[in-house]
Amino acid sequence: MKILHLSPYYLPHLGGVEKHLFAINQVLGKKHAITVLTSEKMGVSPLSKIQVWSWVIKNYQFFLAFDIIHVHDVFWWILPIYLLIRKKIFLTCHGWEGIYPIPAKIKWQRRIYNKLSRGVIHVGNYIEKFYGDKPDEVIWGAPPLLIPPQAGNRRGGGGGEVVFLGRLNSDLSINKYLALIKKLKLPVIFLGDGEYRKACERYGQVLGFVSHPEKYLAQADLVLASSYLSIFEALAQGKLVAAFYDNPLKKNILESLPIAAYICISDNVDDMLDKIKHFDKKKLKIGQKLAQEFTWSKIAGVYERMWTNSS
Repeated sequence: MKILHLSPYYLPHLGGVEKHLFAINQVLGKKHAITVLTSEKMGVSPLSKIQVWSWVIKNYQFFLAFDIIHVHDVFWWILPIYLLIRKKIFLTCHGWEGIYPIPAKIKWQRRIYNKLSRGVIHVGNYIEKFYGDKPDEVIWGAPPLLIPPQAGNRRGGGGGEVVFLGRLNSDLSINKYLALIKKLKLPVIFLGDGEYRKACERYGQVLGFVSHPEKYLAQADLVLASSYLSIFEALAQGKLVAAFYDNPLKKNILESLPIAAYICISDNVDDMLDKIKHFDKKKLKIGQKLAQEFTWSKIAGVYERMWTNSS
């Protein structure tokens, strides 16, 4: 089949959706012809509705050449030509907008886009609960290919290095992570960027987003992360993971993870410190094995199965 993915960005731009899309395409590309259309390829970055819709209308025949058009969050792109391609459209909802409570307008948009799609995938089962649209499939994430443990790799215990993995923004409870870091009094490396970059630089080294965080995770005792992919990446290397939440939606995101029992989850800094201190290290081996059972091949299979069953 000829598959077209629509995504705001794609590698080398770094982000969760970009990593997800690249990983499944490594599998799907062995059997199908894969094309990814991004805002940059349309020449409309940053995004502008008028520019996007003008490009889409002008190039409508481009979309007709594909058997499947799979949209990743940006369903509004195709609204001007929806009637021409409606039988080909599938949707993946990757996350929330960082606003809680979720505005009613956004909920209704999600539900409408769900109805206009032939098949819908949710990344996480919290989406149905908080947005009210029912998916055909629910997936989470998977770790990348693991690098071999490096010499001197510590396994959670010795007062070594802390790695923060993710965006340095308020919607990821960054203030709580910084308060925890202050209490831990351990060296920390931040793998990410955002509005709190300067604040983070007071506590450790900020490297920005890196394409291969595995080599930094390999030397960590503790990983601070709250996104699905970051948690899977860290736990798959047998690392103790600490994740904060500050609203019911974020709590549900974390506690509904299939690997939630093997990480530290809290909304309170002192409580998190206690959980880290008393975490049963034997559970890390179990959690590591479970995290490694979630593979991109299985996730790609979900996409392919949905496309095939809907044909």
